[in-house]
Amino acid sequence: MYVYNMYWEAKKSMLLYPNSTQTDESFRNFWKGRDSLMENQCKVGFVNILNPDLTLNYSIGKEILSKLD
Repeated sequence: MYVYNMYWEAKKSMLLYPNSTQTDESFRNFWKGRDSLMENQCKVGFVNILNPDLTLNYSIGKEILSKLD
């Protein structure tokens, strides 16, 4: 994720994993390089593909976008 941030000059990146009970989704700061004082943030996110009743989660897009804040 750090390398993607450097290549695309992004400030944040997130690696998504499906259907996990993991709860720590905090962004962490990383120094981007010697010639730049700009930091970038990386985190791991988790989304449920299925609803509790085992139907497909059609709100997954909204769930992912909410994790970017």
